[in-house]
Amino acid sequence: MNILVAGFQHETNTFAPTMAAYENFVNGEDFPGLARGQDIFNLLSVNIPVSGFIQHVQKRGHTVTPVIWAGAGASAHVTKDAYERICGEIIDAVKSETYDAIYLDLHGAMVAQHIDDGEGELLARVRAVVGPDMKVMVSVDSHANVTQLLLSLASGVVAYRTYPHVDMADTGRRAGELLLALMDSDKPAHLVAKRVPFLIPVNSMSTMLQPARGLYGLLEGLEKTDVLSLSFAPGFPASDFPECGPMVWGYGFDEARIEKAVATLFARVCSPEEQWSVQFEEPDAAVARAMQIARIATRPVIIADTQDNPGVGGDSNTMGMLRALLKAGAQDAAIGLIRDPSAAAAAHKAGVGAKIEISLGGCPQIGDEPFRGTFEVEALSDGKFVFGGPMMNGKHADMGPMARLRIDGVRIAVSTQKAQLLDRNMYRTVGIEPAEMKILVNKSSVHFRADFAAIAEEILVARAPGPFIADPSQLPWKRLGAGMRTRPNGPIFVPGQSEPAHDVYATLKAMGIELAKPSAPAASYVPYSRDGNVLYLSGHLSRHANGEVRAGRLGESVQTEEGIQAARAAAIDLMATLQAATGDLNKVVKILKVTSMVASSPEFTSQHLVTNGASELLAQVFGPRGMHARSAFGVAQLPLGACVEIELVALVEPAV
Repeated sequence: MNILVAGFQHETNTFAPTMAAYENFVNGEDFPGLARGQDIFNLLSVNIPVSGFIQHVQKRGHTVTPVIWAGAGASAHVTKDAYERICGEIIDAVKSETYDAIYLDLHGAMVAQHIDDGEGELLARVRAVVGPDMKVMVSVDSHANVTQLLLSLASGVVAYRTYPHVDMADTGRRAGELLLALMDSDKPAHLVAKRVPFLIPVNSMSTMLQPARGLYGLLEGLEKTDVLSLSFAPGFPASDFPECGPMVWGYGFDEARIEKAVATLFARVCSPEEQWSVQFEEPDAAVARAMQIARIATRPVIIADTQDNPGVGGDSNTMGMLRALLKAGAQDAAIGLIRDPSAAAAAHKAGVGAKIEISLGGCPQIGDEPFRGTFEVEALSDGKFVFGGPMMNGKHADMGPMARLRIDGVRIAVSTQKAQLLDRNMYRTVGIEPAEMKILVNKSSVHFRADFAAIAEEILVARAPGPFIADPSQLPWKRLGAGMRTRPNGPIFVPGQSEPAHDVYATLKAMGIELAKPSAPAASYVPYSRDGNVLYLSGHLSRHANGEVRAGRLGESVQTEEGIQAARAAAIDLMATLQAATGDLNKVVKILKVTSMVASSPEFTSQHLVTNGASELLAQVFGPRGMHARSAFGVAQLPLGACVEIELVALVEPAV
């Protein structure tokens, strides 16, 4: 059997500032550069799906006709010119070549200037040529926004199972297995698919962490129950079109078994929704915490600058984290990559040892100003290297002229081309040895973990301003599917509304939270007082469900995660008091201020993270109305030995 093979990959953030032109695919950026025909065989040592597919089917005695493989780093829409040129080459080959089946290595989250569903449109054009009977196999990224059109036109679709994507080649192999199984069978496979009704933040999708790690373990177990193939794509929550969102799907010859497997996996994805919530640090807090940990650490603390990650649509040029490092006086710190062709050129012109005064980086589309300063040129490079980490192992890269600049205690890896910082060799190209740094700031969300987790003392995720909004509920959606929740347990998107409709009780029900009778005051005071439209709630001690106080001190008998849960419990009790005071939580106009007191040992300094347990719950339950000002204090002791006490101020509708 001969199989026509092609690849076309792009992850589209429709809110990002920069589109993907044809030249971006030629360069490849995070991917290998565009390859045609026999040159695709040069990619067989690279961890991408097409390499795994080709090697698998060749071992089974089949041949392939390679057409084109093109990928570009995540950005805004693919230009019409780029889409039509690459798609056109694929369709021309479909019309002219001789073959028995087709394999397409796609991403699944491509949006072009003129087409919402880039992959679905490509499949439609393929089917228009080959008809309904030709087997067309597709592999997609786990960030795919899998559409009904794609599923209806492909003979089979399989997705990555790791993030960082260390299994790309293995996904190609599984696509080959499924294609051959379908070709060998005289009966059709049944497709079952279920759309998850909420968007999942990118940072919570990592399969190196829970819940994703356990969920994919369940998937692989279910696949052994006479199921041909099972997939879960958490989606890419930054593509504003009606079918953006997670999907569970699978194929099997036994319809009942595949329906049961998909239903089981779907239920595990959806319950509890809060398992997909993620905590972020603000830039200054992230640096302060990193510096504290680094004082006694033997390995670097890594901060993910997630909102300027080129892998999700950033341009790798924002200055928020650099400013935070310098403001805090961080030493032995490195940040990369900063894409600034002018800065790289200035460094190469001046030479090693020179000092240059330049404006570095900056993203004007989001109001991020360049950083003006005097930098020492410590090293120069041609930007050519080979990836050594597990994700893109063996891929040759050319970042253009690069430089290592230094200002105060911070080293900066500056590049000419844009790429996500996901491999230690990207730092080494300019002479920075990552393991020798105290603090590393990587412009990445999750992929860096594949190569950096082994050397990290701790990993923090910072939310510095950037083109990629890490919390999808904060994006200005206009075309999302009706009824989709914009984050786990979040507000429901309603087309035409400037903000999603948000019913507090519907959210509480979806989260499985029942408000009990509020706790009675522990001394001579009232639970709340009202002045006009402002409600002042007294401090609420954190309690267990049976009413007993959650006792202990953070940094001693209570762990940080337990403290977070204690703050969450106090917030639930506060909402019960709010309900008693207003009669209807939907009458809360705004949570104005939260004050948190955390019983702490002298060494414990993560009171802000503990308090996030309350803050994030209030934001989830009340939506934008729940975003508030806040203070968090560490105290030596609280009443009744409680570990957390929280008070709250809210603006409410006028009393009738």
